[in-house]
Amino acid sequence: VCNFKFLSLVLFIVLKFQVDKKEKITSIFSPEELTYVTGQRGTLKLVINKFSFVRNKGNEKYSYWRCACFRRFQCPAKAMTDQTGRCTVTTPIHNHKP
Repeated sequence: VCNFKFLSLVLFIVLKFQVDKKEKITSIFSPEELTYVTGQRGTLKLVINKFSFVRNKGNEKYSYWRCACFRRFQCPAKAMTDQTGRCTVTTPIHNHKP
């Protein structure tokens, strides 16, 4: 009986995590909350909550940024800025420390 309750709890947690993982969590920052710095090679970096992002691609309306540790740690964190400077963090979870 005890094992059944424990397995039910573990199954509930796993299923809940999978549902939460599929939901898009976004954070919106105003231009005043953002910091831009110049990287070691002279490229522009976006700093949000002590994490650095490098510009990945963009067009006239938006710039798309990914975590600066994308290659080293395959970090999935991504952000997007628009013409007004407003930033939306589309994938906020990092798999490393700042």
